[in-house]
Amino acid sequence: MTTTPLIEALDAALGHPFGVNPVHPASTINPAAPATRAIQSSFHQIDAPLSAADLTTVLATQLRQRDPRETEGRFGPAGWLLEAGVVPLVLDAVSSLPTFPRDTIRFSELTRGACRALLERLPAALLDSVAACGPTTRTLAAAGARHREVRPIGYVVGPDRIDERLMLDGVLIATDQDGPLCPDVIVDLLAAHDWESLNLTDHVQHLLSAPWNPATPAALLCHHTTVALRALWPVAERRFGLTGAAHPPDEINLVRTGSSFAVRFWWRWGGDETGCPSKGGRPTAMTTRELARHLA
Repeated sequence: MTTTPLIEALDAALGHPFGVNPVHPASTINPAAPATRAIQSSFHQIDAPLSAADLTTVLATQLRQRDPRETEGRFGPAGWLLEAGVVPLVLDAVSSLPTFPRDTIRFSELTRGACRALLERLPAALLDSVAACGPTTRTLAAAGARHREVRPIGYVVGPDRIDERLMLDGVLIATDQDGPLCPDVIVDLLAAHDWESLNLTDHVQHLLSAPWNPATPAALLCHHTTVALRALWPVAERRFGLTGAAHPPDEINLVRTGSSFAVRFWWRWGGDETGCPSKGGRPTAMTTRELARHLA
């Protein structure tokens, strides 16, 4: 493939801890659910094309594994996702299947048609919910329905859990020489934040060389890229109506989309009763303590 300064710069920023699930690196799909069959997956990849029957089987198997006492969830009765016809909407966008019990199904690059259908089929309470401190699912789906450059990403919590739902937690936005995310600007931002110039402590150097933690170098690079590209978020927020986020994305990174690139804005870490763990894309290098907490 012919290379250009843009491709070289973007390739340098594509390192990401997607090859290893940072929460459950050694997990496998529940052996008690043979109907899900051997559709092998990593944290963010599937190895073969997925059919509607495959995905329906995964969800139906999860439904059979649900606690029979949990008949009603916040957004509908057990199995409501299957009844809502979600399978064909996300089928072509699925990027990972469950690898352990109660795991999620991730999807990426929803089409404009799928976004419109989600706005019609998902319950209002779900559309107005927030996945991880970002804009609501309604806001992200509406942006995807309006703008050809915007492809939302998200996940499905299957019917084996009482919190069964489909949520959007980020977007891919195409880079375009004439658009708001101009490749020349991206190259300049990356050049201004040279990865090799990071001042790494001895402890971080030890982590980088540790064979038992292969996600560490990629995670450092991913965070560094988030810092470098943080100026892109206000631009995308205004241009595409991505309003309502509690803070900037946890990760701003670059991903391949066919023969080109897109910027991924992802509210990855979420929050719970203790509050938001990230506050979104910190403007300084990650400390070793923060790194250890995210990769534990």
